[in-house]
Amino acid sequence: MANQKKKILFIINNLHCGGAENALISLLHVFDYTRFEVDLLLMKYEGVFLHKVPPSVRILPSPKEIVFFDMPFKQVLYKSIKGFRPDILLARLFYFFYVRHEPVPTIKDQKLWRALRLCLPKLPNRYDVAISYLENIPNCYNVDKVTATKKIAFIRNDYDKLGMDPKLDRPYFKQLTALLTVSKSCEAILHHHFSDLPIQIGTMQSVFSLDTIKVMADEPIAEDFSGTTIVSVGRLYPQKGFDLAIAACSILVSKGYAIKWYVLGEGSLRNELQQQIDDLHLHQHFFLIGQKENPYPYLLKATLYAQTSRFEGKSRATEEAKILQKVILATNFPTVNDQLKHLENGYIVDLTAEAIAAGIQQLLDNEEIREKLKDTLSSSQINNTKELKILYDIIEN
Repeated sequence: MANQKKKILFIINNLHCGGAENALISLLHVFDYTRFEVDLLLMKYEGVFLHKVPPSVRILPSPKEIVFFDMPFKQVLYKSIKGFRPDILLARLFYFFYVRHEPVPTIKDQKLWRALRLCLPKLPNRYDVAISYLENIPNCYNVDKVTATKKIAFIRNDYDKLGMDPKLDRPYFKQLTALLTVSKSCEAILHHHFSDLPIQIGTMQSVFSLDTIKVMADEPIAEDFSGTTIVSVGRLYPQKGFDLAIAACSILVSKGYAIKWYVLGEGSLRNELQQQIDDLHLHQHFFLIGQKENPYPYLLKATLYAQTSRFEGKSRATEEAKILQKVILATNFPTVNDQLKHLENGYIVDLTAEAIAAGIQQLLDNEEIREKLKDTLSSSQINNTKELKILYDIIEN
């Protein structure tokens, strides 16, 4: 009699165009469906990657109660009374008094779960392993609302730089089988806060579908990539340092460099960043071209890739630029050395607009450095097998 497949659940907020979402899609595409039966729960059923979910994965209905936290209170009051859901009304009131005035966004998300859990039902399905693939709400939902023999949670960033409150996470993390992150530097931070908990803390780096990346990189794009082009990928949030990128672009243009710098991503800072572009008269040099489902043609055609972040866990876009053997400039954020070695496979600069501009100037002016970086990347390999084994071992052993 054949062994019965283990039932696995993955949980994430949505499938918008972000590093965690892209990483999950790649993981699902290389997952072993001869051994595992996989469900996917999205807290909200939305995102440009929805159609990329493999047919072997069953997408579960999203919790309908979450939309009540995006509504005006009067609408919540009406709908909760009409639907005989006083628990939703209670949860929104609790949210108002407990969460609303929290100034730190990540702590606000941590506290938001305390309100959400009052009205979200438990998931009726039972699983061998439940894997929440992003910090905060997915991890909390995994612990409070899922029945599973093992529970694995991911922190996909630098925990300290995220500004999380460890006291709020401890009661959740201690109920896990394993807490995983994306780099050894990020793992060390988790050990610092949670090594006393009776759980496994480890690193599982993202997996990549190399053939898919290379095929998708050959697709056409509308933008003009003639001349010197720089590409950056990321949400338009303070973390990504695009304000520094714009200032660096201004410095380079003032020195006579005819560059075009394209940023792929959307976010809350779009208007503010566009105003900065306008104020510096960079409308012919710096472009916020929005979220792109397929960033790879932009990476492939770019003269160089720039990661101007203030902090990262392990930047997926940087790894993809490495796969496509692009010249990479990165700021010296705390975990950058988990991905790049200066003058070996990347060029690392201080976290200032002046240093970013000087680094780009050096790369553009010095072909020898560019060729050395490319040569290193051409001889390096991505090994998905090792990373998948880390996850499979936790699932099965």
